Amino acid sequence: MQNRETTFIPELLDEQIECPANWLTLDDQQLVQDLRLTCETYWNKYAHSLQSAWDRIEQARLRLSSEN
Repeated sequence: MQNRETTFIPELLDEQIECPANWLTLDDQQLVQDLRLTCETYWNKYAHSLQSAWDRIEQARLRLSSEN
C-alpha cells in the first residue's frame, strides 16, 4: 500500500466535496465513475425486487385484514 502524506486544509474541504474531479487523478476519477455505475446497476436491479416483495406483503396484509 502506498503511503501518502496528506495535509488537511479546512478551507478546501467544501471544494473537494462539491467538485471531487478537481482533486482526483484520472485513474481515481475513472474508478469513481465505474463504482457509481456498478452501484446504480445493482440499486436498480434490487429496487425492483424489493418493490415486488413489498407489494406482495401489502397484498397479503390487505387480504388478511379483509378476512377479519
